[in-house]
Amino acid sequence: MDRFNDISSVLIEENADMVRLGQQLIPSGQWKQHNILALPSFPKADLVLFSYVLNEIHAAQQLEMVAKLWAATTDYLLILTPGTPQSFAQLKTVRHYLIGQGAHIVAPLSACTYMSDGWTRLVPFYPKTESFKSP
Repeated sequence: MDRFNDISSVLIEENADMVRLGQQLIPSGQWKQHNILALPSFPKADLVLFSYVLNEIHAAQQLEMVAKLWAATTDYLLILTPGTPQSFAQLKTVRHYLIGQGAHIVAPLSACTYMSDGWTRLVPFYPKTESFKSP
């Protein structure tokens, strides 16, 4: 994981075992052991990554958390969630909130498809280049 050595990062994790593992994987990171719900704010960052946590937070606290994350970013907020129907619904709510806060949404909701099996999938669109077009 040497590629992370020249990146300044603050990593917040509640579980002590996960913090220890994270410190081994990304030793240059500033690891903090906290319950994120108890923190009043987060450090400012160019990129705020919120990965597979939104779906673990009670619905009543989700937008409050997203507001704190949005306040912490100076450029990008990246929220990763499972592709489940519940997570898709949560992301739609978050998307609406963030647009109301002036965010520009890059992905995925405009390109996601809700499948009949109950999961969402990103359906990629690749524009054809001249070499693919018929003469």
